[in-house]
Amino acid sequence: MASSNHDLVTSLYRDPSVIVIRKEEALSRLRNNIELAQSQSSLESRLYPLLNRIVSDLCALAKRRDTQHRELQCHSQALFPGHGHENRYRVPDCAACVFDSITLQMFPAFWFEGKALPLHPEEASWFTALGTEQRAMDIFESSIPQLREQAAYAFQSFNGPTSYHVFLLVGIFWSLIIFDKEREAKANIHIAKMEEMAKEKLSEVANNLLDERSKKRRRTERSPTPEVVTQTDIDIPDHLLPQLVYVNEPLVVGQPVEKYNPTFLEAVASTMTHNKFVLQPSWFDVPPNFKSKPDLDVGMNRLRVAYERPLRNDMSDRTMAVQDDLFSPPQDTNDLTYRGSRANPGLDRSPYPARNR
Repeated sequence: MASSNHDLVTSLYRDPSVIVIRKEEALSRLRNNIELAQSQSSLESRLYPLLNRIVSDLCALAKRRDTQHRELQCHSQALFPGHGHENRYRVPDCAACVFDSITLQMFPAFWFEGKALPLHPEEASWFTALGTEQRAMDIFESSIPQLREQAAYAFQSFNGPTSYHVFLLVGIFWSLIIFDKEREAKANIHIAKMEEMAKEKLSEVANNLLDERSKKRRRTERSPTPEVVTQTDIDIPDHLLPQLVYVNEPLVVGQPVEKYNPTFLEAVASTMTHNKFVLQPSWFDVPPNFKSKPDLDVGMNRLRVAYERPLRNDMSDRTMAVQDDLFSPPQDTNDLTYRGSRANPGLDRSPYPARNR
């Protein structure tokens, strides 16, 4: 049996109309790509060959279920130009794009974004170094705003899907997030409402403190500086967050690489199904009866924090600006180097004076 398989592969190999790629050869290339990325772990660009390897292999195996004039092609550094923003665009690291041979149109089906996972000098491998999973989770959280922007530009740029599967690869750890166009729009509306409420609360607090200050003739050296405190809740409910399907999972199994992690193969299969593609039987097949049970609790908390952080940071800056303007000491007219606040001390214009910091 083994001899007949060998003869068949040899015959196909010699047929110029067929390209034969053996599993061991594909996994050897995969292993080399991982070792390359790991050898200079602080450089994101070292992950690009690995991303290209994964996406190009998947595109070569993918067949459209419902039509023959659409195919999946690997598109490195795919351009998402957006609309109405000259010289503004987003470029994911590697995308699988649907090309239509009749309309000559293209739109992304899914994409990968890579992030470096630096190893300490004494650490030799992502697989064995202590704390790499925690560091990868930190990078996952900090990468969410970039993924949101990519999804937003994709929704603007292409008349394609209304939801996108986005893979984030941090070193050797990957996550899968599904961004939905309608859900993102509702999340943006919710965040804008929270921002307006926070501004109104801050304005109210600032004006109250201003009234208290106006009742005093002057501030003495011993008078404490009141703290501007607001109690506005900033929270985004789960139904407005994107769907987190997997988080911080290892890409492969074994050292050296034996195979893709079955959980990754499961994620690939669901992504292909969503985009109406099937894969030719190969080492990308999900093992029979395999069903993963990902733990998403920590990832969901990190995802929520990532959505809330820009607003929290903005309100913190605004609060500092108000406090600085209200309670900065008066300028000594003899001190020529002192730069006082340029804002109106009465805060008639706005409780959020501009600062040069």
